[in-house]
Formats: sequence, structure tokens, C-alpha cells
Amino acid sequence: MLSTSCGNTYLAWSPDGNSFATKNENDVLTLYDFRKMRAAKHSYKSTSSKHASTRVNTARRKASHSTC
Repeated sequence: MLSTSCGNTYLAWSPDGNSFATKNENDVLTLYDFRKMRAAKHSYKSTSSKHASTRVNTARRKASHSTC
């Protein structure tokens, strides 16, 4: 089990399933190696999370209203 210092608000897996990324409440992005169950890269403080979150939320709203 991996523990983080703050609640995670986003989680994304890599297509091959070997790594994933989390973004926590403090807007810190961390990349993990799932096979080793440890952080693979240093954490990065987000500088544009508000804009990125807005784009994601807008895309979700558009997708939810799709007639496909």
C-alpha cells in the first residue's frame, strides 16, 4: 500500500498499467511505478491546475451531454 501526505483528487493510469500519477489537494503531481510500489519521479507542484481542471471539467460536461 502506498500512502500520501494529502488526499488525492486525481488518479491516472498509464496505458500499459505499469505506472500511475496522482494529484493531491495541494496541487502536487507525483508519478509512481506500480510494479515497485514507490514514487518513480519527484513530485511537482502544479502551476496551472486551475486551468487544467477547468478544461477537464468542460470536456466532461460536453461528453455527458453527448447524444452518442
